[in-house]
Amino acid sequence: MAFRCPSEAVILEESFYSYPLTSVVCNLILTEKVLFVGITTKGKTEVEKVFLSDIIGCHAFRSKSGKTRNETLEHSAYFCIYAYPLKTSAGILSKQLRREKRTLTFLMRKHDTEDENFKIVDQWQRAINCLLRGKACLIDGEVSIPDVVPTSKKFLVLINPKSGSGKAYQIFKERVIPLLVESDTQYEVLVTGSEISRFQQKSAVYLYGSLAQVKSDIAEPMFGGVDGGLELKSS
Repeated sequence: MAFRCPSEAVILEESFYSYPLTSVVCNLILTEKVLFVGITTKGKTEVEKVFLSDIIGCHAFRSKSGKTRNETLEHSAYFCIYAYPLKTSAGILSKQLRREKRTLTFLMRKHDTEDENFKIVDQWQRAINCLLRGKACLIDGEVSIPDVVPTSKKFLVLINPKSGSGKAYQIFKERVIPLLVESDTQYEVLVTGSEISRFQQKSAVYLYGSLAQVKSDIAEPMFGGVDGGLELKSS
């Protein structure tokens, strides 16, 4: 590797290529809290920290088949990270913090077979997703990545289609569903025009991992959700 992360136990360490710009080599180091991305160009290495607290999900993919597929990518595999880091934007009276989506995709083509390359990216996505769900990948100082990512409780979404301008379902479809898919979160949707305060009970927390209500102009968590504070306002 072209760099070392400071005094942190390393879970995984590997070289990938960026995607779609496949000529750029990315040296990755995964720790319990940070994904270090080192990119070396013209003899100079720049290291970026991607905090796991900003990541909501990670997916692994095999190479796409088709006549137009690049032969150099034929046996490759990928993993994709969905992150929402905090960004500062200028408000009317003061600066505001908001989360903006960032997708990072890394390509593995070290081996001559797709299966061998996929084993590597699958290991990375399992490790990242396990860490995101509170499952340790280091036991007594030894790396131990679970074979299966633990499932989480369902996410309950309450939609009131009659509130305000009536855009609640549109907000859910365009803004909330992508988050749930990226984070591999199972969810149930309850469309109701009645008072939702009756769902704000401790009993609901045991049935669902998180609850959120979608109004006409905003989607907001009732009990911490996968969006990590991301505001989902209509435009």
